[in-house]
Amino acid sequence: MGQDNAELIAEARSVLADMETRQEYDDCFARVVDALERVTPREVTTVAELEALPPDSIIRSVSGSAWRKDRRGLIVGDWRQTGPRAHSATDIGFPATVLFTPTGKKTE
Repeated sequence: MGQDNAELIAEARSVLADMETRQEYDDCFARVVDALERVTPREVTTVAELEALPPDSIIRSVSGSAWRKDRRGLIVGDWRQTGPRAHSATDIGFPATVLFTPTGKKTE
């Protein structure tokens, strides 16, 4: 599935070495950080962190269950597993790993 991390880092260093202005560097760095944040899972450990995630975010709880935040933005019961029953953030075991959060940006 593409390049490994060492190859990506080497390529990024090469691109950065060719930058001529500070603005080019800043723009490139911002794109790299944005890409890494989209693909790097992170853990959440509190209900407040879960509630701060945008709708359609997907997490994996400590038990291994996958959950999706309902896009309707319900106050209580806005996390769903397979099936019709909604759950509140307090039903999810911690730590949970964030697998996906929508950014609203098109991928390049």
